[in-house]
Amino acid sequence: MLAADGGTVADKTGPEKGGAIRCWTSPNFGNAGWSPILKVNQVSVTIHRRHQFSPKPFTETIAFDKIKAVMTKAQVDAARAEGRVRDISADGQVGFILAPPAPAVINPPAF
Repeated sequence: MLAADGGTVADKTGPEKGGAIRCWTSPNFGNAGWSPILKVNQVSVTIHRRHQFSPKPFTETIAFDKIKAVMTKAQVDAARAEGRVRDISADGQVGFILAPPAPAVINPPAF
């Protein structure tokens, strides 16, 4: 049934190590939170997650059909180079928020 509908999000953009996903465990800051991918299996990805009562992150395995969005490693690296990635934790393991691109600067007319 999923194949007839075009497949899952993971089928359209293959997740890769160093990329990021948005899923039910991702940080939810107005749906702007992303979880970095640690490992990719045939049917799932592994990410870090932090429980609200413990500062130590743990790994969580997310099935491909539970992924809402995927960013490739190149997209994450490009966003970091633009300065749009805001890490949630100091170590950057748990996730990040992706800021919108900066608006184009329009020079005012000279008078």
